[in-house]
Amino acid sequence: MGDVVWLRRDLRRADLPILGRAAESGPVTVAFVVDPPLWETSAGSPRRGWLATTLLALRETYEGCLTLRTGDPRTEIPRLATEVGASAVHISEETEPDGSARDQDVEKALGDVPLSSTGSPYAVTPGRVRTGSGGAYQRFTPFSTAWREHGWRAPASEPADLALAEDLSDEKVWKVVTEAAAEPGPDQPPAGETAALERWHEFLDDHLGTYDANRDRPDLRATSGLSPYLKLGVLHPRTLLADVAGRSGKGASSRSWRGASSTPTCSTTTRAASGRTCVLSWRRWPMTTPQSWSRRGDRAGPACRWSMPECGSCSRPAGCTTGCGW
Repeated sequence: MGDVVWLRRDLRRADLPILGRAAESGPVTVAFVVDPPLWETSAGSPRRGWLATTLLALRETYEGCLTLRTGDPRTEIPRLATEVGASAVHISEETEPDGSARDQDVEKALGDVPLSSTGSPYAVTPGRVRTGSGGAYQRFTPFSTAWREHGWRAPASEPADLALAEDLSDEKVWKVVTEAAAEPGPDQPPAGETAALERWHEFLDDHLGTYDANRDRPDLRATSGLSPYLKLGVLHPRTLLADVAGRSGKGASSRSWRGASSTPTCSTTTRAASGRTCVLSWRRWPMTTPQSWSRRGDRAGPACRWSMPECGSCSRPAGCTTGCGW
């Protein structure tokens, strides 16, 4: 007996609250399901390759104990729960409509086995920061202020008695993942938690202090470069915010970076509340090349911050002009 941890947008081991919850019931089966329609059509080659290299790195992080299955999660997760005799399946909460609907279907299919959600991919789960009247914010600045005032939990620690259950993977799926990771494509950053943390600490040491002045300079490596990692949950925003809070003397740069880190939550909340594209995503200027960057005062910027490869992990919003394929 033991619980199942079903990973989705939380492909990491550190700062993962659901591990602690699952460990209370014995050895934990950590699982990821490759959904064929998403893998073969929706993801696109660069994104598929990035997911593949991340899964391979994650397998090492979990000491070879990462169960990989393929198929519809509505079928595969209940089947795995039955195989291991799970007393519960643990997930990070999904607030996007498609993910939420899928989870409801899985919960029904699990029957008497509870689907337990703890935390989310965001520092503050979308929907928790509301206006004084209880509605959703429609503009970023007041949302960002309320978001900071709301605050977030401290990073989660891995339980000392965590025991990982054996790998129950379909090895054919690992072969497909390995082949996808080897496909030619655009240069990608090194995958995995260790690489992500190395990049993060480099940014903290070398660039956080100048972030406010240089963040819109595409000719400089002045931003964190963490978007691809955050997209798949290789790092959690809560981890980063805790590190920034421990840095003194960064002033406006530190505040600006924290504000930028709230943007995905704002975007998700606005879309869910209004049923339309976030105001941050559709606003753009007619630019497609570095030569057409606009200068506004002393700050040069691209079409919008979301149109740069740095932010290519944002699922290609309406304002994207790079065609980078993330």
